[in-house]
Amino acid sequence: MADLLSRGRPPLDVVHQEMERLLEHVLRGKRPPAFLSPRSWQPFLDMCESQESVYILVELAGIKREDLHLTVTQDTLTIRGERSDPHRGQQVVCHQLEIPYGNFERVVKLPPGLNISQISASSRDGLLEITIPKRRADVIRISIQTA
Repeated sequence: MADLLSRGRPPLDVVHQEMERLLEHVLRGKRPPAFLSPRSWQPFLDMCESQESVYILVELAGIKREDLHLTVTQDTLTIRGERSDPHRGQQVVCHQLEIPYGNFERVVKLPPGLNISQISASSRDGLLEITIPKRRADVIRISIQTA
């Protein structure tokens, strides 16, 4: 049994040490080690619905419009971009790092019945607002024939 546990898996004390090291990074406000960091991050968003539209509000402070790309299909909205690291190339010591930098992607599953050809987006004060109107239901009158 001990042989089975030791093959290909680190001993529990190594795992424990790595967990302590990660916790220390979190508690001291440092970024986690590179092997634990995701390659990209996801911005926070709210998706709300009214009778007329679906509204998506995305938190994108510090991101330039030219670094932001939106694509939409019938059921999916994809938001991609990059937040540049203002500290890159500088010799500084940061005491707290909480803001994610680098590439990001957020894929949002859209509800059915939207008119994606009428989608609009605007940005103000670090928030991106996307509005997608709902399709109007077509009412079709059905004539009844006598047999």
